[in-house]
Amino acid sequence: MRIKRLCGILRCRSRTISTGWMAHSVCRRRFGVWQSSGTKIKLRPIDDYSENRVNGAFAYSDKLELKALDQIIWMAAAITRSCRCGTASFVLSTGEKLEAPVSRTLLEDELWDPVATVLDLSSAYKQFAIHPNDRRYSIICMTMPSTKEVRCFEGRVLPFGATASVVHFNRISRLIHRIGLELLLPWGCYFDDFPLLSVHGIAGNTHDCATMLMRLLGFSFSQEKLKPFSKKAVVLGVEIDLEDVRDRGVLVRNKPGRLEEVEGVAAKLLEGDQISNADCSKLLGRLQYAEGQVMGRVGKLAMAELRETFKGCQRLIALSKSAKESFRGLLNRLMSGDPRQVPCSPPTMPIVVYTDGASDEGIHAVGGLIFAPFLDRPRFFSVHVPRKLTDHWLETMKHIIGPVELYAVVAARYIWRHILVKAKVIWYIDSFVAMDACIKGVSSNEKMRRLLLAWEEAEALGHVWSWFTRVPSKSNPADEPSRGCLDGLIAKLGAERDTGSCPLGGTPLQPLDTL
Repeated sequence: MRIKRLCGILRCRSRTISTGWMAHSVCRRRFGVWQSSGTKIKLRPIDDYSENRVNGAFAYSDKLELKALDQIIWMAAAITRSCRCGTASFVLSTGEKLEAPVSRTLLEDELWDPVATVLDLSSAYKQFAIHPNDRRYSIICMTMPSTKEVRCFEGRVLPFGATASVVHFNRISRLIHRIGLELLLPWGCYFDDFPLLSVHGIAGNTHDCATMLMRLLGFSFSQEKLKPFSKKAVVLGVEIDLEDVRDRGVLVRNKPGRLEEVEGVAAKLLEGDQISNADCSKLLGRLQYAEGQVMGRVGKLAMAELRETFKGCQRLIALSKSAKESFRGLLNRLMSGDPRQVPCSPPTMPIVVYTDGASDEGIHAVGGLIFAPFLDRPRFFSVHVPRKLTDHWLETMKHIIGPVELYAVVAARYIWRHILVKAKVIWYIDSFVAMDACIKGVSSNEKMRRLLLAWEEAEALGHVWSWFTRVPSKSNPADEPSRGCLDGLIAKLGAERDTGSCPLGGTPLQPLDTL
């Protein structure tokens, strides 16, 4: 295998010499990495620029902004929304509103269905040269497998393995992206990938415009990878589904074959009681990418537990029963979970939810207040935290205000689940601990992890587009219901009372009259 890899690296080197990318001259080493993409496996030569201190001598202050998946999904949703309404309307950051009617031709002939594809630069790094004065820092040293002779080669193009390559290539790709925007191309940019969006009626024009731009600028792109515009396109390992965009919105799922690949590797590992460090890193990386693209915060707890189990430098890692259960749970959720659904309906005012928890003199209670544009009046809840739950928390904690505050958020998620489903919701929380746990989706506290798991279970039944932020305690209108005070602001608002069941046990929650 080692000889095979070395010969593969040398074949890559021979091809670069024949095409003029590299010429003989006078150090760092080169190694090969096998990369899999679907059914294909290729050898990627990597140059170790950390060894000769080139990476250590480079620093940058620019922030890499990669505009691809989120931007394409947003544009598809915006196009759908505008065509359904017959008017395109956008509010700029300055507050200025841009508004114009959609072309009647697109609307009458139903040619506005969004379609997508991806334009990929071919041999992207090899299209950019290193300045002759700097090539002395780009020398590759290799041992020839046949003669055992050490030979050196001068690199003349951007190499894999140099930090500067990433930063400076991104500057060029962003320039290409910016020029395309001046041509009104609806596209994104992720290093050498340029996801393209269009509507069915002018997809051919969009394709010709993008490819002609590349030719005029002198950049080579992969004709083989450039698929015709379609209602399904794979962008950065994720499939964007625009088939039923009018009714269901934009659907986002892992690309075909990715989950089956992960499942096959995971099944073999779960059969044994140990896993090698290398296999563990490989599998966790694939799992993290697969769940992160379509599950958001859901799955964060399982990933955190697996990382905690697998951390360390030992070559073989024992798989505990809990680790296997977390592994199976995450895998089952990935394999059976519905795709992420991005709504394309006209924008509406978000739902606003305030929550608060109180813990005084052995009495632990929570309250919440919800405002929704489609509700005639606000709604609230004011309940005790179940005694069985607080006793369990007090076994290992002296102060349980943190779990109580988080319990208020989770209780609101369950009590108002039918109101919140598929809606955009702003959650106002006056506890930094609870807010931080909600934003990250993980916590180092076992009690709070159990509450976050209950949140994940609710998300699996119906997704909510949540935004968490803090409200000062003195400004939190949920403070009164959390203390059983219902004759103040709650009475003035004319809010209606709701009840529900405990998200951790299913028992009915006891209403709170006073604290």
